[in-house]
Amino acid sequence: MTGTRLTDPVEIGGVTLPNRLYRAPLLECAGNGPGAVDTLVDELEPTAAAGAGLIF
Repeated sequence: MTGTRLTDPVEIGGVTLPNRLYRAPLLECAGNGPGAVDTLVDELEPTAAAGAGLIF
C-alpha cells in the first residue's frame, strides 16, 4: 500500500476496496447510550452509500 492515494483501490484481506476515506472523529462523544449506534449509522451511512470503500 506504500505510495497509494486514498482514492486508489486497495486490497485488504482479499477484498478490493475502491478507495478509503479519513474522517475526523467528530462523533467520539456521541455517548454510549441506546441512541449512540443510531447516531453513528445516520452520520456514516450516506457517505458509504455515496461509494466510500472504507471509512476510518
